[in-house]
Amino acid sequence: MSDIVYSIENLLIQSGKTSILTIENLNFKAQQIHLIAGPNGSGKTTLMKAMNNLIRVKKDCIFYKGKDITINNEIVRNNSVYVHQNPYPLKGSVYYNISYGLKLRKISEEIIQTKVDEILYMLNIKDLKNKTAYTLSAGELQKCALARAIVLDCEVFFFDEPVSSVDIKSVDCIKETMQYLVYERKKTVIYTTHQSLSTENLYDNIIRLDTGRIVK
Repeated sequence: MSDIVYSIENLLIQSGKTSILTIENLNFKAQQIHLIAGPNGSGKTTLMKAMNNLIRVKKDCIFYKGKDITINNEIVRNNSVYVHQNPYPLKGSVYYNISYGLKLRKISEEIIQTKVDEILYMLNIKDLKNKTAYTLSAGELQKCALARAIVLDCEVFFFDEPVSSVDIKSVDCIKETMQYLVYERKKTVIYTTHQSLSTENLYDNIIRLDTGRIVK
């Protein structure tokens, strides 16, 4: 079985006549941490959204395990999760926000409580469990959104600028969590940053984007 989880071929995304993203060939191996780096406006978020079917693309451009995602949306929905840079919380507590996806899957409340508590501990946000999500700071909300994604136990995690709004201590916690997901739970993590790579040391593979194209 191929170890390629996502592959891209001849992808072109335009706004009117302006090219936003042009990628001829790109592969993402399973069970690795992939960093998509580049300045603001370089196409990082556009690429991640396209890989999650959140932006319409032409057929035969983006494949999940060899299957065209434009005609197999359920595969993407069931096996990957995307966390926005500026997540929007649901009404209710942090616990409710994190548990929501599991409730939709009709998982028992006992199992949900165990899974949520595990994630709260992992991200060091146990004290936020009963807080109203709307009252959280930007950094706390980012960690809540990460927890809501991680608890779903998908195969591929997309994190858009996951450390842009958090303090240094939280940065270390989030990076350790990404390492745990990949190296212990055998998941795949794809995340973005616009920060200097001199301070970015967490990746198995790096894709540099500038003005919508891969650069070396």
